[in-house]
Amino acid sequence: MSLNPHYALAVALPLILASAPACAQSMEQTGASIEATTDYREDGLSWSDSAPALRAEGTLALSHDLSISASVATLRGSRRHGGSDWGFTIAPRYSTSAAGWDLSAGIAGHLFAGADDGAKNLDYVELEGRAARTLGPAQLALSVSYAPSQDAIGGSYGHAGADLGVGLPGTPITAYAGGGYAFGNSNGDARSTRLRPDGNYANWYVGAEQSFGPIAVGVLYSDTSIDRHRAAAVEYGDKGTGERLSAYARVSL
Repeated sequence: MSLNPHYALAVALPLILASAPACAQSMEQTGASIEATTDYREDGLSWSDSAPALRAEGTLALSHDLSISASVATLRGSRRHGGSDWGFTIAPRYSTSAAGWDLSAGIAGHLFAGADDGAKNLDYVELEGRAARTLGPAQLALSVSYAPSQDAIGGSYGHAGADLGVGLPGTPITAYAGGGYAFGNSNGDARSTRLRPDGNYANWYVGAEQSFGPIAVGVLYSDTSIDRHRAAAVEYGDKGTGERLSAYARVSL
């Protein structure tokens, strides 16, 4: 059953707001931000039905190695998520470093509220891992996530990706690019098209971001190998699947 929106807000918002003034030893594990975007996308797919969205997120350090992140986003009646208006993520993580790499692993719970009548079992969980390191002016990040078979997503879902960001010398601009591959299995339920609207697929993006103190603005071009016509025809599809140019503004707290 989908999450009650009042309960979800009660859980997520205190974590988001508490993350900004957290203790000094939390270092880079602690922070919060609010972002406005013309299209909220995950793994190359729109989660806001190709409409503008707001997203707030924060991370609170529980110890030197453990942290918990929470986010809330407006989904604008997302067809992909059963008509949900709100999306929440709560993710505890363990972080460490080895051989010049920053490593983290955890579990993320994705919760949805405000769905259409009759839309059930939308919430799901996935395992996450990430490895990142700095290479001169660039930062490389490798990530993998995997959601074991669940009715909410009609089977299993995984995504492996790589991201590279480079600060342009002498400027407040960062250029970045990345891509990944989504994979999984279907149990025959129509909800398998939520995260894989046309089966396994590749996604990629390029973008640029400029910072003005705590404020950042950017543009992002993204695309996938998904057949947009087939994706638009499925029950949980999105009419905006495919190439997309979006813009965003973010304030770090």
